[in-house]
Amino acid sequence: MTTVVPSRFHARGEAFVDGDRPTRVFGGIPGEAARVRVLHRGGNEVYAEWTGADAPSADRVDPACPHYRRCGGCPWMHLAPEAARAWRRQRVVDAFAEAGVDAAIDATVPCPDGDTGYRHLVKLVAAPDGDGVRLGAYGRHSHDVGDIGGCVVLHPALRPWTRLRLRVPPGVLRYVVVRRSRANGATLATLIAHRDHPALHALDLGADGVHLHLHDAPGDALFGPGGTTRLRGLDALEERVGDTTLAVGPRDFFQTNPSTAARIWADLPRPEGPLLDLFCGVGAVALAIGRGQRVHGVEFAEGAVARARENAARNGVDATFSAGPVATAPIPAGFDGATVVVNPPRSGLGDAGIARVVGLRPVRVAYVSCEPRALARDLVGLRATGLQILRVTPYDMFPQTPHVETVALLG
Repeated sequence: MTTVVPSRFHARGEAFVDGDRPTRVFGGIPGEAARVRVLHRGGNEVYAEWTGADAPSADRVDPACPHYRRCGGCPWMHLAPEAARAWRRQRVVDAFAEAGVDAAIDATVPCPDGDTGYRHLVKLVAAPDGDGVRLGAYGRHSHDVGDIGGCVVLHPALRPWTRLRLRVPPGVLRYVVVRRSRANGATLATLIAHRDHPALHALDLGADGVHLHLHDAPGDALFGPGGTTRLRGLDALEERVGDTTLAVGPRDFFQTNPSTAARIWADLPRPEGPLLDLFCGVGAVALAIGRGQRVHGVEFAEGAVARARENAARNGVDATFSAGPVATAPIPAGFDGATVVVNPPRSGLGDAGIARVVGLRPVRVAYVSCEPRALARDLVGLRATGLQILRVTPYDMFPQTPHVETVALLG
C-alpha cells in the first residue's frame, strides 16, 4: 500500500497524480490523500485503485452498484452528483483554457431522469456458460466477461436482460443489444452473431422486436458492414422529440440517454430562416427545431439518411437530406447564411469540416459536442465566421462518468 494525493482527473475518469511516471487512481478524488493498491506499473504510467483515506473527501459517497470496481463503466460513481457535475464542467473549462478560447461556461445541466436509470440502451457480451451463454460486460481493462446483474444506470425495464442465460451454443452469439423507447416503453433486441443458427431464431427474448446481424470479423466492434434481418416483431422503435415522432431502427444512432438529448434539443434556438443540420443522424434535430423553415441534413451513413427521409415524411416536414462526408456532401443552393447545427463524432469537425461551415457564412451555429477538447479546438477555427460565442452549456448525458455533452452557441 502507498499514499498519494491526486491533483486532477484524467479524461477516462481516474484521479491523476503528476510525476515522472504519473499514477492514475481508480476511485480517487483530487485533493484527497488516498491509500492505493498498485495494479500495474507500465513504462509511462502507474495504474492503481483507491483502498481508503484517513480523511475522506466531502465529495465522496458509497458507490450505488455492487459491480462498480469490476465493471468500471461508471468510474465517477464514488462522487456525489453535485460534485460530479462540477468536475464535468471543469473538464470544459480546462479544455477551453488549453485552447485559448475565452468563454463563460454555464453550470452543468442535470439529467432530467436522474443519475440512475437513465440509460435506454444496453450492450451485452455473450460468454460461454455450460451448454449455453450468459450475458454480461467486459471488466475494467479486461476482456473477462463479468456479471452486471441489475446495473443501476439502466432503465429498470432493461435490468432483467443483464441476468439472462440463453440456450445458444457457445461460439455462435457475440453480443446482444437492447434499446427501449422512452416514448412508449417498447423494446428492440438485436442479436449479433458469428453465424446464423436455428437456436437464435428460437430464442424467447420478451422484446417487442428481434433482429439478427451477422458479424464474424475480428475485433470488438459491435456491428460489421452488413445489415440486419428482422426475425419477428417491430421493425423499428418509435421515439419522440417534442411534437416530432421518429422511427429508430436496430442500427440507427439515437442517444443512449434520450431524456438529456430531449432537453438539449429543446434548448437549441429555433431558426428564423433555413436550417442546415450536419451529422444529422435520423433527423431528430432537423425535424424537431426546423418546422416551418427550409431544412437540409447531411449524414455519412446511407441508412441513416434513408431513415431521416422516412421520419420527415412521417412528420409532414418538407426536409431534404444528402449522404456523404460533411466536408464534401452536396448541399442545395440557398443555405448560405443559414442556421447551422453540427453534432460531430468525438474527433470533432476537423479542418475540412470547419472550412465547410465557415464557407457557408452561417448566421448562427449550434455546436453539440461529446468531447470538450475537440469542441474548443474547433471553436478556434470557427471564429473565422465572424460569429461570437454566446453561450456554452454542459449537460449530464452520462451521469456517474466523466463524459460531458456540451452545446456552444455562436451568433
